Amino acid sequence: MKARKGFTLIELLVVIAIIAILAAILFPVFAKAREKARQASCASNLKQVGSAVMQYTQDYDETLPEAMASRDASDPNAVAYGSCRLAPLPMRLDPYAKSAGIFLCPSASATGCVFKQGTYRIDFNINYNICVSASKLATLDHPAETIMMVDSDYHQVFGDDDVDGGRWFDYRAPYTTNRHNGGLNALWFDGHVKWMRNGTVTAAMCH
Repeated sequence: MKARKGFTLIELLVVIAIIAILAAILFPVFAKAREKARQASCASNLKQVGSAVMQYTQDYDETLPEAMASRDASDPNAVAYGSCRLAPLPMRLDPYAKSAGIFLCPSASATGCVFKQGTYRIDFNINYNICVSASKLATLDHPAETIMMVDSDYHQVFGDDDVDGGRWFDYRAPYTTNRHNGGLNALWFDGHVKWMRNGTVTAAMCH
């Protein structure tokens, strides 16, 4: 009885080549699926932030939280930001949040978070145009068409680039960050969260 011969070098190379080709095809698919799961987790967090904002407005006579609220220098919770002392949004929404984790995005950079001082961190930008100073929820004509927050690794606020007013807040990169499969999650003032493809957030959505 003849002994079975082992694989030849050519056969081994063919098998290795096939495995490499399959890996090259499947790895991007797996990576995309993993990012899709992170996108869903991020959207869930944003949805909870939206609920916290709505609860805040009910307690403060339908007034939205300010994008960047000033605090007295004696306030131990205030943080220094240039010449001002500010109260990060997570601090103001803390009584309404289930956990600090709702202000985080699993796809955010560990070092590039929007606002990280002490224990407060937020991976989203809030609409500066609407939440500039004690704005009333009732002043919004189309809440379902107006963005409240977006994914971002930059400052705590974003908004339309107002040339006349000279504001530097913008609705484009780097004030918004496309973390999720070429797009970002956006929370709207009616409470719904929607994935937006890169480049589709416009100034009209920020007013």
